[in-house]
Parts: sequence; structure tokens; C-alpha cells
Amino acid sequence: MGAISFDDGLGVAPHSGIITLLHTIDADVDESRDKLADSISYRSRWEAELEQLTRPVAVDEDHDYYTDGKVLIIELIQDLAAEV
Repeated sequence: MGAISFDDGLGVAPHSGIITLLHTIDADVDESRDKLADSISYRSRWEAELEQLTRPVAVDEDHDYYTDGKVLIIELIQDLAAEV
């Protein structure tokens, strides 16, 4: 299991008396996932498939991101060790 996102900003701010490095994530959290899926689809040993995990989310007062609610499932379909 993993996560992928695009950081579109960095900043430094005090937090509870400690200087903290903050980052912001691009609101389109699906874009990085889709780029990874496209990259994987070029490799014959791997299969990438989108599965609906949750309902879509739009930017509103509760969410600073939007998503189609899908997750990327990556599966090894050809094991190189088996070929040797």
C-alpha cells in the first residue's frame, strides 16, 4: 500500500514554538495516481487497474482537494524469477 501526491508549495512557519516545514498538496489528488497508472501500463510485467473505493469528493468547506474516489491496484502479472 502506498500514496502518491504532488507537492505544489513549501513554506516555513512557527508551530507551537517550533519552526516547521509545511507543504501543500495539489488539490487534484487523482492526477499523480493517473500518471503512475499510465507509466505502469507501458510495462508488460505489471497490470494497473482503477477500483472505486469511496464516493467522489469535491472541494468545499470540509475538503481542500477533489477526487473521483478510485484507488490504483497494481499487480505483478509476469514474474521474472519464474522465467529464469
